[in-house]
Order: sequence, then C-alpha cells, then structure tokens
Amino acid sequence: MEPVIGIDPHLDSFSLCAADPLGRQLHNITLGNTPSGWAEALETARRIEITTVGIEGASGYGAALARHLSGAGIRIIDIPARVTAAGRNRQAAGKTDPGDAQVIARAVLEGFGSTWRNTPDLEALRVLTHHRERLVADQTRDINRIRALLVDIDPPRAAQLGRLRSTTAFNKLSRTRYTTSPHHQAAATIIRITASNCNRRLTQIRQLTRQITPHRPPAGAQGGRRPPGRGPGGGARGRGG
Repeated sequence: MEPVIGIDPHLDSFSLCAADPLGRQLHNITLGNTPSGWAEALETARRIEITTVGIEGASGYGAALARHLSGAGIRIIDIPARVTAAGRNRQAAGKTDPGDAQVIARAVLEGFGSTWRNTPDLEALRVLTHHRERLVADQTRDINRIRALLVDIDPPRAAQLGRLRSTTAFNKLSRTRYTTSPHHQAAATIIRITASNCNRRLTQIRQLTRQITPHRPPAGAQGGRRPPGRGPGGGARGRGG
C-alpha cells in the first residue's frame, strides 16, 4: 500500500496531510484554496509519489481542488464529514484542520469513502439538491415557529392547523390578525411575515425539484452509487411539495 494524502478543505484554505501506509504523518501543510494552492498540492503528491487523495466534501469546498488533481491523474476519494468526526473521536483528538487532514488520510487507508468523479450531471444534482435541502430546513424551522406562536396565542387554531404544504395554507396564515392585546398583535405580525416567507420558499423548493429531475442518473447508473444528498427531495419529502 502506498502513502496517501488527506485534505480538509474550507472556503479560503485547505489543510493537507500526507501519511504513510500506517497512518503516520509524512508532510502537513495549510495552503490557500486557490490555483496556486492546488498546484502546490499536486506537486506535493507527485514528489511523494502519491496517486490517491482523500478530500472531505470533494463536491463542496474541495470541488475545484478535486477537479485539478483528478485532471492530473490523481484518484480522488470523497470522505464524508461524519467519517472524519468518527475518526477524530476514535483518536480522542481535538478538532484542528491539520489534525482532521491526518484523520482523513487514515480514513482513506482504512477504506472509507467512495471514488469521486467529475461528472457534470452529478455535480449539477449536488448543487441543486444541497440548496433545496437548505431551503427545506429553513422551511421546517419557520413552520415550527408559526406553530409555536399559535400555540401561545390561539391553541384551538394551532390544534386544527394540520400540515402546512400549500400556498393556500400560507396565504391564509399571511392574513392572520389578532387585536386582543399588544402581545397577540405582535405575534400575528410575525406569523404574517413568516408565512409570506414560507410561501416564497415553497415556490423555490418546487422549482428546484423540477430542475433536479433531469439530472438524476438512470437506475443502475454510476455502479449503484447514490447521487449526492438523499434523493431529489433530500429530507423534504412530504414537505414543501
């Protein structure tokens, strides 16, 4: 088994750790997440004769670096963040970027992760799916806020609210008004604003769902590899669409 590199990428920088087959550190450096940094990472891999690089989130902050290395013939292993966290916990190590890079290198040596490929359709699917999942998370948070406000000021209405999945339901909530007290008036204002935000977000979620569908690989494609995210709706199934 040859040495490998583990990389922990961030928006502006990435930490790189080269490790021998036993996971011992050979080289550790933090570089800018820029073309010059990617070039130095490639030069490091070639100098140590490394052909496999593990990147946490190779389709996230590490995407440009992954494309650069992959284009030069380096095999890229996409390491999920949960694998890094588990490795850090096993080693009882504090969270540092150089330390995480070594954990990622060890994860590659232990066989974790999956081979990353620069596939345009899958990358499009990743971008669309991840943004949709963020919208769904925000939608869930705002719906819970509306419910909590109604439980506080109008429990009977809260009990009859049902699932909030349609523009009709949000339009109705956006007309909420109470005049019994300043407290109720303030809560109604927040409900109206939040419901209006949910309505706009619901439209965006549905638009993204329609865009995601054409990018889904056919059944059995990619060797059974699941596309990024948890499907076209991610955690959104049953919500927002």
